[in-house]
Amino acid sequence: MKTLLSLALITAFAFGSKGQDLIIPIEGTYGDDYIIVNYPDWHFDDGPVLVEDGFLRDFMCGSKTYDGHQGTDFVIRGFTQMDSSVNVLAIEDGEIIHVTEDLFDRETDGIVEYGLGNYVGIYHSSSNTYSYYAHLKTNSVIVETGDFVSAGQIIAEVGSSGNSTDPHLHFELWNPGVLTDPTIDPWGIPCDSGSTLWEAPPAYDTSFAVWECGFANYDSVENFIPSTWFPLKERMDLKSSFTTDDPFFTFWALQYGLKIGDKTRIEWYEPNGDLYFSESTDYLLQDWWYHYYNHSIIRPSTLKQGVWTIRYYYNDSLQITKSFSYGNLSVQEDQIEAPLFSYYKIDEQTLLIKLSSKALYDQLSLYNIAGQLLIQRQLNGSNELTLTLPKNIKTGMYIISVNNGEARHSEKIILE
Repeated sequence: MKTLLSLALITAFAFGSKGQDLIIPIEGTYGDDYIIVNYPDWHFDDGPVLVEDGFLRDFMCGSKTYDGHQGTDFVIRGFTQMDSSVNVLAIEDGEIIHVTEDLFDRETDGIVEYGLGNYVGIYHSSSNTYSYYAHLKTNSVIVETGDFVSAGQIIAEVGSSGNSTDPHLHFELWNPGVLTDPTIDPWGIPCDSGSTLWEAPPAYDTSFAVWECGFANYDSVENFIPSTWFPLKERMDLKSSFTTDDPFFTFWALQYGLKIGDKTRIEWYEPNGDLYFSESTDYLLQDWWYHYYNHSIIRPSTLKQGVWTIRYYYNDSLQITKSFSYGNLSVQEDQIEAPLFSYYKIDEQTLLIKLSSKALYDQLSLYNIAGQLLIQRQLNGSNELTLTLPKNIKTGMYIISVNNGEARHSEKIILE
């Protein structure tokens, strides 16, 4: 039960020339605070054949663009980061010539007619160029038409207004003297990384990374069905533990840098370490530079409560190991009205447990704090049980859990 969710970041163009001194228009560090998903498109129907399929794409002759894209998309992690404010910066000195800032800024549907959304336009007289900063956060613009700004000055914040699916800055640079295609690619001319107009450009990046990941209790997001994107994109109802009331256990990952021929694999492991389920995904049709992955399992049997673990692989290389608790193993002692049992060590290898009631439960289990099952015994109507502990067991916190097939109760103990 998996699906793939691509980014449909919008609008854009291609060429021009001036000094190599432009400031990157978004605040932060590449890879930590933002990534670049789409560059300007260099594909012309009558242009030169420079890549295998006959189409020239981004400035490095790669696939980090889409047909007709006229700018650069600086993408952040999501709405949570957007809400914490990510500043947009002027690329060089200039005069503010346009401000729109009152449009809705949490778009996820990518509606073409919505265009640039909230945006700022700047005229740079020293180079006779125009720069545009689009999809901005509502009412975040701190400049007005007619203001003069300096290179690197904060002008607004990143948002998701207009024709947008995720929070990002769409940036365009224009040369008004070119009528056929007025847009400039500040990254350079095709396949010539030395022709950049940026003062300190981030390196062209095609690496794979999982940017964020976690768990949720709703079913998989359906590809290209916007109504199913919303909870995950808004990071709603994220989980670090699940109860017996949760219908699904879902692992999700925001990742980038998937190339044609790549493969990912997820493995779900039970508390006792057994593999519960595994599934692989092949990426065969296109490269994905911004991608939501998610995979769901139906809530397992209540007899499999404990600490579960997922492992997520990229081309058979382990990327993520992440655990979550299922059931009541994370219950704190102060949440229990009265202890269900008492315990003490007879010697280094022997633990005596006395239950306050012998009628409710028929099985007792001992787990380590990671949720791995160490011992499991039947009570057989007794309220006392002697456990022989594993050799070389370490001191520290453990979990005792009792159940009768329908109800389960767990408490933490300290072995010294």
